[in-house]
Amino acid sequence: MIKELIISLVILAGSITLYCTLGWLEDPRAATFPRIIILIMAALAVALLIQSLLMKGRKGKTGLPQTGAASKGAAAGSAFDFGTVVTCFLLIIAYFAVMQWLGFYVSAFLYFCASTMILGRKDLTVRKGAFRVMSALIFVAILYILFKVILVVQTPKGLFI
Repeated sequence: MIKELIISLVILAGSITLYCTLGWLEDPRAATFPRIIILIMAALAVALLIQSLLMKGRKGKTGLPQTGAASKGAAAGSAFDFGTVVTCFLLIIAYFAVMQWLGFYVSAFLYFCASTMILGRKDLTVRKGAFRVMSALIFVAILYILFKVILVVQTPKGLFI
């Protein structure tokens, strides 16, 4: 509960700081998309803050019964998989490193494919893998329409699109 409270306050402070820096942009139109994202991030931080304050009043009672694997994991104090976190962090670093060479859309596609495969590797089948690749392709197509067509935002070009 205290962790959620701290996280929500940090995200809210970061959102306020980022929102204040938008005035430094030379072109006011360039701040439209970041402003929307920052406001959504701040609203979600406020929602988390309210939720953590309400849950603090309930003193850990969630109202939901824990059954099956959830109760076993909670009782055993399930270990956190730092290997997956480190792998995802390294993927983000690689994504930023290759973005200038491959371009935003190609590197985003490769990143989404790799991250979904890594995060869901325990139950990965050929069918699920194909579905994840198609989902990444659809997501990148939505990004292309959003950034290139609607917002007319310049993205790193690289070798490809």
